[in-house]
Amino acid sequence: QVNYVRVDLGDPKVRLRVVLGQDRVGGTEDLLSMAARVGGQAAINGTFFNAYVDGPLKDPVGTLISGGEFVHRGATGTVFAVAAGNEVRMEPARFKIVGATDGLWTWPGNWYSYWINRTPTSTNYAGIFTP
Repeated sequence: QVNYVRVDLGDPKVRLRVVLGQDRVGGTEDLLSMAARVGGQAAINGTFFNAYVDGPLKDPVGTLISGGEFVHRGATGTVFAVAAGNEVRMEPARFKIVGATDGLWTWPGNWYSYWINRTPTSTNYAGIFTP
């Protein structure tokens, strides 16, 4: 069975938005419940998640950006982007997050972060957490 939604993105009453399960990265929730919670008429699963890990949080696999800000940086895949005026694009997710300590952009003062808001899986995890 295939379900689809046809939407006129040129209609000014149409709004698309990112909704997180249980309002948090890694939260799981039925799509119907998520749509109802925000007054939506339809819901589309935006990415896969780690469904078979123990614990209450199931990290997304893909990248999630909402309001122009990273919510979660995933490891792979394509980003479904909705810009101003409901302009829609699908593009490969290629992001690089680097920083410097005391203005040193070369070793040993530079650093990179591969993840944003992802559950650490080892003691040498390099990630960023946002509120």
